[in-house]
Amino acid sequence: MGRWLVVLVFFVFIVRSLVVNWDEVSQADLHFDLWLLLASFALLGLWMVGQALIWHLLTVSSGAHIPLPRAMAAWFYSQLGKYVPGKVFLYLGRVHLYTREGKGAGPITVAFGVEFVGNLAAAVLMVLLAALTSDVPGLDDYRWLLVIALVVFLVALHPRFIGWAIKLAARATRRRPFEVSLTYLQLLGYVGLYFLNWILFGISLYVLIRSFYALDSGSILYLAGAFSFSSIVGILALFAPSGLGVREGILAVFLNRIMPTSIALVVSVVSRLWLTVAELAAVGVVFLLMKWGRLDVTPGSEAGQVPATEGGLEDLE
Repeated sequence: MGRWLVVLVFFVFIVRSLVVNWDEVSQADLHFDLWLLLASFALLGLWMVGQALIWHLLTVSSGAHIPLPRAMAAWFYSQLGKYVPGKVFLYLGRVHLYTREGKGAGPITVAFGVEFVGNLAAAVLMVLLAALTSDVPGLDDYRWLLVIALVVFLVALHPRFIGWAIKLAARATRRRPFEVSLTYLQLLGYVGLYFLNWILFGISLYVLIRSFYALDSGSILYLAGAFSFSSIVGILALFAPSGLGVREGILAVFLNRIMPTSIALVVSVVSRLWLTVAELAAVGVVFLLMKWGRLDVTPGSEAGQVPATEGGLEDLE
């Protein structure tokens, strides 16, 4: 009950701000372009495919990969976990699908952690670059904080730090730790891939906004960083399904730097609907492909599949 109360407070704040600034909305030069809206959905779909492909590459590097079609299906299906309070199913759903394939949970846990921290590092890097290259009011004051945050996340991605975290978790759960096969150069490479993919997201969000509001194309990098950062903070808000209310509030604060408060609030709400529709539609497409036999997700159908290693933290289910 308490978690929904917090979500309600966030939305009351957003709605109240919209009401207070409604004159600003009514006077803004708003329009509607269906083709730009459809183009934004197409670009968003490419971004999701990119995220799934990077995930597959992560599992390949971790030595726990499954065939690409099933890896893509696992990533898309796991996104439904964001809509459950606690977000634990975002992780457990993926682990379950991979353990069904005979893969240990340990390497998948590492890949999941790298995905999360890598995305966060890429988001901070984008906002930092936006602060250095674009004229966003007030952003200069936070450059030093962004630099510190980026250094922290890059340190957290070092194999030694990951190994230390694994040993700590193994001691707490009384399991045997396992070695991290990823090198630091590989981990930094994944940050680069997430950075490039989030630029694609920034373009899709820019096209979405342009479908109803005029905005300078120079804001694409800032948009990508603002949305990725607010999305990840929303995931960390365990009480809110899919960061509901939290992401919108943080995103509106970011967007208020480059557009009026009322428009920033409208964009934050519209982007929520936009992303939710795209995610649910993508899961629906995966489901239909499986139902029609176009996508084989039968566990263990890969020739020469190696069963999960026995013993150790990697056996967590």
